[in-house]
Amino acid sequence: ADILCLCAIGRRWRPNYVRDAVRLVQPKLVIACHWDWFFTPYEGPHYLLPDVDINGFVNEIEEAGCEAAVLPIGAQLSL
Repeated sequence: ADILCLCAIGRRWRPNYVRDAVRLVQPKLVIACHWDWFFTPYEGPHYLLPDVDINGFVNEIEEAGCEAAVLPIGAQLSL
């Protein structure tokens, strides 16, 4: 697959989650999903779900050798 949508909260519960998914699927781009509270308008502000470390997630994706994206691009995040 060229693009992999990967659940951001999943890394909390499974060791090596990002590294294993990238190794097995070998995507060019990983899009972080399931990181936000789903009931805010698309235009934002966007609220992180409890225990989601979106910056750590993006770092792990990039360390695994992939480009990372968080949608919506340029979103304002509120903790």
